[in-house]
Amino acid sequence: MMATPDDLEDFAFGFSLTENIIEQVSQLYDVNLADHPLGTRRGVV
Repeated sequence: MMATPDDLEDFAFGFSLTENIIEQVSQLYDVNLADHPLGTRRGVV
């Protein structure tokens, strides 16, 4: 799976819906993005 850093929140919503983690968008209350703990430019968690 690939997504640009600008679209990670949308990706989280779409992934959660298509993988049946949630049934409705209203079930996902918040998305918290953070730089990977090993430093910037290594990824986002």
